[in-house]
Amino acid sequence: MVMEFEGGLFRERTMAGLQAKVRGHYGGKPRTLDEDKLARRLKVEEIYSMLGVGTHTLYEYLAEAANDGKVRG
Repeated sequence: MVMEFEGGLFRERTMAGLQAKVRGHYGGKPRTLDEDKLARRLKVEEIYSMLGVGTHTLYEYLAEAANDGKVRG
């Protein structure tokens, strides 16, 4: 009895999802990484690989520079 009920719910949700897809609606979490963010991320990766430091170290230096205008070292 419970399995039949759950099966019916599953079918209803599947059909609702397919109908929404036909209308152009897609579920799920919206994308957060756009082309600009990806380009910035690639640039940061190039910087730390050229400097030979890890991401944590690079971001520490950048944070210090933003806070007091000076980089330690």
